[in-house]
Amino acid sequence: MHESAIVGNLITTILEESEKLKSVDEVILELGDLTTYKKEAIEFYYDSMKNHYPVLASSVLIINVIPGEVECLDCKKTSIITEKFMIFCPECNSSNVNIIKGRDFVIKDIKEKQNV
Repeated sequence: MHESAIVGNLITTILEESEKLKSVDEVILELGDLTTYKKEAIEFYYDSMKNHYPVLASSVLIINVIPGEVECLDCKKTSIITEKFMIFCPECNSSNVNIIKGRDFVIKDIKEKQNV
């Protein structure tokens, strides 16, 4: 599964971005619904890999799935879509569309664990 490699890269990026933090509490991601990544697989690999890094060991991964959205260049409507491979406008069935949301995999926030 390619989620293993992407989570490895994700952890490397988190470690680079959080090098001044003592402990990470939450990592918030946005996962586009039109990507080929599976939310459950990302969660599995993150939970498996985070324990190798003390700064991440008690962290929680929160994944917000962003629906796919297209703008049709023919009928000018904006629509939510769920099909990942054959992308058409749900209003007029045109394939002349721009994907405007749903293709990204983005770290939105890294929250530090606060001392209680």
